[in-house]
Amino acid sequence: MSSFSRPSLSDLNKKAMSEFQAKLGADAFLCNSNLNVISKVLAGMAHSLYGNLDFLADQVNPKTACGEFLENWSKLFGVTRNPARAANGNVTATGIEGAVIPSGTPLSRPDGTQYTTTEEVVIGNSGDVSISIQAVVTGPDSNYSGGAVMQFDTAITQVDTDLTVELSGISGGVDIETDEALRNRLCNRVANPPVCGNKATYEALALDFPGVTRAFVTANEFGAGIISIRFLMEDLYPDNFGIPTLQDIQNLQSAIDNTESCKPLGVCVKVFGIDPCPVDINISGIVPNCQQITDEIRAEITDAFRRRSVPGQEFKLNWITQAIGNVAGINDYTLTLPTADIQPNNQCLIIPNNISIA
Repeated sequence: MSSFSRPSLSDLNKKAMSEFQAKLGADAFLCNSNLNVISKVLAGMAHSLYGNLDFLADQVNPKTACGEFLENWSKLFGVTRNPARAANGNVTATGIEGAVIPSGTPLSRPDGTQYTTTEEVVIGNSGDVSISIQAVVTGPDSNYSGGAVMQFDTAITQVDTDLTVELSGISGGVDIETDEALRNRLCNRVANPPVCGNKATYEALALDFPGVTRAFVTANEFGAGIISIRFLMEDLYPDNFGIPTLQDIQNLQSAIDNTESCKPLGVCVKVFGIDPCPVDINISGIVPNCQQITDEIRAEITDAFRRRSVPGQEFKLNWITQAIGNVAGINDYTLTLPTADIQPNNQCLIIPNNISIA
């Protein structure tokens, strides 16, 4: 927030009455007197003006601006608010060879969420066909897990009513970007301005995609001129530490391929997935050993992994001990697992598996 201090309505009212009394010699503090009423009216008007000044004081700083003011600041640095996005993916339909499923065919989930096909397909001699679909509505509620069943809203000749969501799932549905997320991207852009071909250029390509919260760039990982991008979508998949689905990876790759960005000649940008690498954590001899303490320890350790774990970056053992130390009231404990710093490969994100406390 800004350092601007807004006077309270009571203080403004007292100041107005004091000024009347000092200038006119009349007691403006008398209830229902003309001067008392005028003081309250003036104080109310001034309070509204101060409120507007208080709001504007936040908008002149991009770190505290909000709404359209934040958007205007962001545009100055080439950052725009990510819109809400509808989930998309593939389903498998079955039926008689030669049956046609038109583009725009409506289908739905058991809960009534609507989707449409985005291409016309023909069932082959295998008796099934993969169809691209997209949700009618935007937001995370339009995502759907692989293996789930959907149905055509209207019967199609020689085509079975039920469809199966492919293993990659239907994903990518996100809400419109929040002020906090936009502000973080703006601050990152100002602190790390993209320059043709530098690391910030490729990070910005990923972070500008709806739902991406963190991006990790590695140069020449799979050969000269190949830029590897890995990313997390922590707001969309909090229970999975932000690890994206295969469909999300394909969506980001497609977006990058279709973006006219400043990439040096001969550079190939590839988006890769992230594998969860679970680590067991054993804590013994905890004193005092009670449910509240153990719950707080698990929460602190989980939060440490969310904040500090980066694909390919060493996860320090003392980050776990620091997390345990954040819990008030612990007198003693012994961390028996892990026993050393953990070094993952670039594809691996260290996450907690079983947190055992005894």
